[in-house]
Amino acid sequence: MQSDSSRRLLAKLSLQTQLQQLCAPLSKQLPWSAVIRPSTPLVLYRVKQTYPIVYRSPLLQQLRVDNIVTFAEQFLNQLPPHPHWQIQLTAQGRLEFQWREEAIAPYLQALRTINWKTDAEHQALPLLQLTTEQLQLQYCQGRCSSLLRLAQRDGWTVTEQPDWLSLAAEGDRTFFSVWLDCGDRLAMASHPLQLQNLKLLLSLAQAWHIWYAQSQIWGIAKEQPPHLAQARLGIIYLTQQLLSWSLQEMGGVTPWRSA
Repeated sequence: MQSDSSRRLLAKLSLQTQLQQLCAPLSKQLPWSAVIRPSTPLVLYRVKQTYPIVYRSPLLQQLRVDNIVTFAEQFLNQLPPHPHWQIQLTAQGRLEFQWREEAIAPYLQALRTINWKTDAEHQALPLLQLTTEQLQLQYCQGRCSSLLRLAQRDGWTVTEQPDWLSLAAEGDRTFFSVWLDCGDRLAMASHPLQLQNLKLLLSLAQAWHIWYAQSQIWGIAKEQPPHLAQARLGIIYLTQQLLSWSLQEMGGVTPWRSA
C-alpha cells in the first residue's frame, strides 16, 4: 500500500538509517565487550541544538581497548570519506557526525518525490470526536493546503525541483531542523502511528506557525527573484503532506489536500 511505501522511503532517508549504514561494515570488526554484539544497532543521539545537525555515538567507549582515543583515531582513519557527513572525535571519545550543508538539497528533493497519498482504508474519526491536539494538527494541515491553493491561484506553484539551497535564513534552518527530527522519528515509530506521536507532530505544527509568520512568502515573491518563494512553498508542501499522512495513519480527517 502507498502508506507503507511512504513510510519505507521516509525510513530510508532517515539520518539515523544513513549513519547505521555508514558504520555497519567496520563495526563488525571491532573488539566488542562481552555485553555488546556486532549486530547491536549503533547507539545515536541528536545533539540538542537546532543547527547545525549533529549526532553523537558512544560506540567506541563500549569497546575493550586500552587507549580509547588512539583506537578511535585509527577507527576514523578507516572510515571512507562521505559526501554528506563530517565525522570527528570528541574529547570524551564519542563519535560525532555533523550533517554537511551539501546534503540538505538532495534530502529535500528526495522528500519532494515521495508519493505521500495513501489508498489504505483507515477509519476516520468524526470531527467532533477528535482530540484538541488532533484538531490543532488538522488546522495546521488545512492552513498549508489553503496556502498552496492560494499560491496556485496567484500563479505560483511548487516546482519539481525548487532551489533548496536558497533556504539559508536562520528561520528556514530552524524549522527544517524540527521537520527533519519529526520525520526521522515518525519513520521509526510503530505502525500505524499511535496517539503518543501527537506531541511530536504538535511541535512540528507549532514550529511551522512561527516559521510561516517570519517567512513573508508573498512579499518576497514581489520584491526578489522567485526561487526563494518557491523553495518556501516547497517546505509548506512537505509539511502539508507529512501532516496529511500522519493524520490518516492516526484515524484523523484530512479534507483539505493540495491539488
